[in-house]
Amino acid sequence: MQVKFKAGNSGIYLGRGLTRNGVNWVDDCGDWQPEGCLVDAAGMPVAATRGLYFYLGAARVTVSDVCQSIHINACIRSVSLCALGEVLDYLDFFRRGYSVSIEFFWDGWVKENFTSEMEAIHRVERMMRFRSAKPSDSVLMEHFEPPSKPVTSQTIQAGFEAWKKSGGSVEHDAMKYLLPKLMVYQRRDSDGQLMALSRGKEAAYNSVLPEWGDGSKAPGFDYEYPSRYYNERMTEAYGRVFNEGEVCFDHIRATMPQANGEPHWVPYQRLLIPLLLADGSRALGCLSHLSQDNMISFLGSARSSQ
Repeated sequence: MQVKFKAGNSGIYLGRGLTRNGVNWVDDCGDWQPEGCLVDAAGMPVAATRGLYFYLGAARVTVSDVCQSIHINACIRSVSLCALGEVLDYLDFFRRGYSVSIEFFWDGWVKENFTSEMEAIHRVERMMRFRSAKPSDSVLMEHFEPPSKPVTSQTIQAGFEAWKKSGGSVEHDAMKYLLPKLMVYQRRDSDGQLMALSRGKEAAYNSVLPEWGDGSKAPGFDYEYPSRYYNERMTEAYGRVFNEGEVCFDHIRATMPQANGEPHWVPYQRLLIPLLLADGSRALGCLSHLSQDNMISFLGSARSSQ
């Protein structure tokens, strides 16, 4: 028999006890409430969910014994320390080698994945040191030399190699692999307006900002979407690519609004490359890869675990 005192309310686990399979809310007393006991799970409004996170300090824990996974949601600044301590206590005691994903709100939702309960526990403990801190910016960016290991994802590295083989020509066979993953921009000669010539159907941004559509051609560049500030920061390096033919490689973390209105911190790597179009004119290609493997220090970790 295993006996463990709970951090939150001095109760005890006898044996392995309940595995908590399903969706649960852990309240500010450290008690577990099945979702259906608090609200109608099928019809729970978004406002009610926000209230549980941001005003009542609860944590939401979804356990799937079938998928051998645990998903945790909470707000870093508002979560009750009693609720959080109970969740960490649960992870520590019921270690079964489940994968764990944590999604915490810190001026935007932050989602990270871990291969074990202990990895997740250590990450949450680091995150909570920033409970009263504010992010320095809504767009965090760090520049690196053209792609080289170990800071480059395989997707970016493969794209860089394809670009080098093609010499930047969209007519080259090596570009057939790359073009569906690219967003392609050009400056209009008449007024210098940035034009979005195409958005590849496999471009990473399509999954982050589905409002952009299916990758069809667009008549212009919307400086207001998702925000003017975001686009100003993103286009800072475009001039070097257009005017000097430079390759630019960045690690980025930025808050972006989602369809549900909630901002999310999106970590990604970005490669900007000069292109030569079929008519001989020059353009810019943007290859992005969504990845937790990011060198920007964030919530106490220089590089998030995969």
